[in-house]
Amino acid sequence: MMMLNQNGVMYLQPSYDPWITADVENNLSVENTTYSGTLWSKSYEANLLVCVDQYQVCNPSRPGDSGCTKLGGQMSTFLSAFKTAGATLGFNMPQLTTVSRFLSANTDRSMYSNVNGRGGAALNASMMAYMNLNSYLPPNQWQIEVSTWFATSLAKEQAWAFEWATAPKNLPPNSLGHGWNVTAPINEVARSACRNQLMNNASGYENFSILGLALTLIICSVIVIIGLTVDTVVGWLRRGKTKYKRDQWAVEETLALHKAAYTNLGLWRDNGEEMPPSSILLNRSAPSVPLGAELDTEGVGTGMKHGYAVVGHEVQ
Repeated sequence: MMMLNQNGVMYLQPSYDPWITADVENNLSVENTTYSGTLWSKSYEANLLVCVDQYQVCNPSRPGDSGCTKLGGQMSTFLSAFKTAGATLGFNMPQLTTVSRFLSANTDRSMYSNVNGRGGAALNASMMAYMNLNSYLPPNQWQIEVSTWFATSLAKEQAWAFEWATAPKNLPPNSLGHGWNVTAPINEVARSACRNQLMNNASGYENFSILGLALTLIICSVIVIIGLTVDTVVGWLRRGKTKYKRDQWAVEETLALHKAAYTNLGLWRDNGEEMPPSSILLNRSAPSVPLGAELDTEGVGTGMKHGYAVVGHEVQ
């Protein structure tokens, strides 16, 4: 039972909500001014709202109403769920254990517990008021208030399920000497449910394995080190066997590239195992263009001799 007294709250418009009613018109004026206005005040000294918390347990694997208990109080729902050891609704022992822990302390998650002791702070309407003056309330304001209380109860249910699996805190005794003490599960089914419960991580934090992270860093580091040193290591290991070939390629690299270019232009014919083409290129000691070469207007001679392409400038 929620009893509401609006005290001295005034409204700029009349409120026709059945619980928060304000339809008494008041003409007000400000002293020593020409201002006057109309405000509305409460219709009754106190308004009463009666709410009933009802519970129901269902087995989604059963069709229709055969898989649910009747709507009722906490104790009647509890007894219906455990009727014939749960066989009526087809529950197994882990499911019955879950039902038991949700219904065992549900009084702390009822709408009454969400309102008790909070006073006007329990109302959304009080959050819209300023200096005891409210602008407007819709005619279904009481439904908004009750929906908020119910949503708070559902949030507390989720928090209870989370704390049950993460070792609930033992609250210290209050001024009356009564505390809230939660003991560990006493049977194997409850302990198994505690170890195997999964929760949706809405906070954004993620769990990760330190061993997996360390192995990833080590393996990636080894791959990078191998990639940076493989050429040097292989060259060092093959230094004795291929030194001559590497030195030969370093000396004749440019000539080999020239040969490939001339071959592509059709100015080269294979000479088998004879001396490399570098032996017949023009040199500083040549007195003239080799036999068979012709000079163009720029003094460049080209010709063929013994299957080699000869390209060079005339030497004076």
